[in-house]
Amino acid sequence: IAFTSSVPFSVNSKYCVKALPGIPSEEGEGTTKSTLIDEMFQTPGDFRVKLSIIKNHLTVVSNHPLALDFEIQSNPPLPLNTPLQFDLKRQQAKLALDALPLSSTFDLLIPKGTVSLLGFKTAKEVAFALSTEVNSVDEIYPKGGKSSSSHLSLVTTLPLFAIALKQAVSWSVFKESVTIKSNDIELELVDPSETFVGCHGEVAAWLRAKNSGIWSGDPEEEQRTFLVIPSNPLPCGSNIRVYLENIPSSFGPSSGGSREWHYKTPKVFKVEEYTLVQENQLNLRFNSPLCMDNQFESFRSIQPDNWEPTITPSLHVTEDLEWSVTNKQNLVLKSPANTRLFAKATEYTITVPTELTSWGLMSLQQAKEFVLTTDLPQVISVSPSDNQSVPLQPMF
Repeated sequence: IAFTSSVPFSVNSKYCVKALPGIPSEEGEGTTKSTLIDEMFQTPGDFRVKLSIIKNHLTVVSNHPLALDFEIQSNPPLPLNTPLQFDLKRQQAKLALDALPLSSTFDLLIPKGTVSLLGFKTAKEVAFALSTEVNSVDEIYPKGGKSSSSHLSLVTTLPLFAIALKQAVSWSVFKESVTIKSNDIELELVDPSETFVGCHGEVAAWLRAKNSGIWSGDPEEEQRTFLVIPSNPLPCGSNIRVYLENIPSSFGPSSGGSREWHYKTPKVFKVEEYTLVQENQLNLRFNSPLCMDNQFESFRSIQPDNWEPTITPSLHVTEDLEWSVTNKQNLVLKSPANTRLFAKATEYTITVPTELTSWGLMSLQQAKEFVLTTDLPQVISVSPSDNQSVPLQPMF
């Protein structure tokens, strides 16, 4: 027996359904003697739908089963390959955020009057702003201070910064978000060419570690890593601020937040010390990089004439002697293996001229002189020893 109410039930109400005694049978004259059905039923409340983000999923939760044709309106439209996944009761549906494009915002809407599977309608619309992950800085090289009052990283007066992003974008778009200031004066940036970047071994090693490769120089090529450098050397004693604002992405129109790093350049360019290593190597250590890596050619290319330090008196070894650079800040003169660089018992004057130039085109304010005295003769022992008896004609 199927039956229904002559008027619609009210929402969130209880109803009692009874089958009373006296129901006749078509197969005989008897009737039911007792109440066969005596049940209470409750209608659901107003149809309500809620949108939220749970464990990286857009989640739809409702108190009624969702209609078979239920959908979420979106501006811009959600991708066609991202259908909602319903549970068995159709009271919950999910959409993985990983299936949506990055750096995008979707204005979602469930309109007023949306009908549930039970025929109930929503009393009001449900609006929800869904934003996917925006672009951000993964890392910057060299690392800088977080604020101007924190510990500032020391960089050369012609610093090269490598910036790795989490999402790809073209240089022509990215450069609009980068600002480098020296003492609050905005600097013009240049686009490092492939040749320029190729001689920066340390930066290239960092890029390889990031699996970012080296930028080809194409301003429209989408990539995650960029190199920026001021167009001209900075003054000594500069405070540098690298600032990124509204970081763009090629995946969508939404921009990332802002980041900044702080650096400083040396107040003066100077030779800090000299050391003699194993009698065949002279090290001159400077307080600022002489080149961006340890390739001597990148150092020599910026030197004027008469830049080489002089040693007086002249060294007795002259063949196969050439200055080189190690650890970026050491100027090194090394003689062939097993050959002394300096003669014994000799005083040498080492003069570093003002012409010698750092990578940032800093010069020494004045020539620097070091005096190096090599091993002098020493008495190792005397025989016979002190206070020992000796003959009238002793031999020592």
